[in-house]
Amino acid sequence: MSNDGMFVIWILLAAVPVGLLLISLWSRAKPPGEDRAEVLERETKLPEEP
Repeated sequence: MSNDGMFVIWILLAAVPVGLLLISLWSRAKPPGEDRAEVLERETKLPEEP
C-alpha cells in the first residue's frame, strides 16, 4: 500500500515542472492582450466607402 502512495508523490513531482514548462511556453506564444488589441483595432476602423 505504501508503494501506491509513493507512486502518487512521484506523479505529482513530475507534473509540477511539466506544468510550469507548458504554462511558460503558452504565455510566450501570444503576448497578453493581443486578442483584445486586434478587436479594438477592427472596431475603430472606419467603414470603407463604396
